[in-house]
Amino acid sequence: RYGIRLGLDRIEYIAKKLGNPQNNFRVIHVGGTNGKGSVCRFIESVLRKAGYKVGLYTSPHLLDFRERFLVNGEMIDDDELHHVLKKILSIAEHMNDKPTFFEISTACAFEYFSESDVDFGIIEVGLGGRYDATNVVSPEITVITNVERDHTDILGNDIGKIALEKAGIMKRGVPLITGCDERTLDILKAEARRKGEEIIGIGKWNRIARYSGWQVFEIEGLLSNYILKTRMMGRFQGFNLSLSVMAIDKLQMMGTYIPDSSLEKGIEDAFYPGRMHVVSSDPFILLDGAHNLSAIRSLKESIIEDFDYKKLIVVIGMLRDKEYRRMIEEIGSISDIVIVTKPDNERACDPEELYRYIDGEKRITKNVPDALDMAVDTADKEDLICVTGSLYTVSEAMRHILN
Repeated sequence: RYGIRLGLDRIEYIAKKLGNPQNNFRVIHVGGTNGKGSVCRFIESVLRKAGYKVGLYTSPHLLDFRERFLVNGEMIDDDELHHVLKKILSIAEHMNDKPTFFEISTACAFEYFSESDVDFGIIEVGLGGRYDATNVVSPEITVITNVERDHTDILGNDIGKIALEKAGIMKRGVPLITGCDERTLDILKAEARRKGEEIIGIGKWNRIARYSGWQVFEIEGLLSNYILKTRMMGRFQGFNLSLSVMAIDKLQMMGTYIPDSSLEKGIEDAFYPGRMHVVSSDPFILLDGAHNLSAIRSLKESIIEDFDYKKLIVVIGMLRDKEYRRMIEEIGSISDIVIVTKPDNERACDPEELYRYIDGEKRITKNVPDALDMAVDTADKEDLICVTGSLYTVSEAMRHILN
């Protein structure tokens, strides 16, 4: 797998050998710290409803590696994945500087979307931006959702430097949609001036209704104000919707036909497994892959605002390169019971370390399935179980539930 090694030389070499397949379709490139996966899902769904053939590349996957490669909402099939991987691995085996797992995965997406003759590829940045493997695309629109501290072992702790890394996906003359503010927005504006790039901030948004698994938002776009219904939960989805609407409206202004009905229906149909995802009502189990401090705060706000329960039982496992002390203290402040555990990942934080920072009732297990079983055995009918801390933790919980 060769770990995480940022840089573009390897992916550029593979792409060139393949004939630069990433240039054979129109690209929306989505980066940022939080919300980029949801924004990708919203934009993909809207474009598909407008009649376009759309590829969607996101990471990581929850249950199946093929989830990373969708065309018109369908996973790549095993035969096609084998065909594409064989082409890329035949290139990789002759490289002295071996490509990483993510670089091979990204090349797979480019080649598969090209072979599938998609109209659009919605491409999510993996990590950072400037040296991320996806940053060989030539997008029509770039989105940087926000900039927060994450992957600090690689990107560092300085928010300004992190913003510059994420700004590395900005391209000369390509419009940028962003929800950044204050210092990080100033950094993006400076980059935009340097590159002759239009920068578009989000408009006003407001949640106007919430009922039985749905939310309704009023979103200010570039062309109109929209009333949009979504089953993706949490008030913070208004922020993600605003970014998505701005991108869709900008595409229309650039000549792409997208009727309002496609926007409305696309947002309504969009769904992102493992993010504010209720997987059971008896017991009530919520999965959310919040994996940094900002995301945990959004999860906390959503639990307080949107869920009724007697006791909150949190199952949490995190990676050690996160701000895990502050994260555990944040979610622990509203929890009745916290069960710390360890996802099956070499970067996972020792649950004994997490256990130290919990005030109140706490328990510890060595793996996610045992932690979920403990939570279910503990919960009464009116309690809420929330599994969070990492998408790896959520993935193992979902697999255990399905099994």
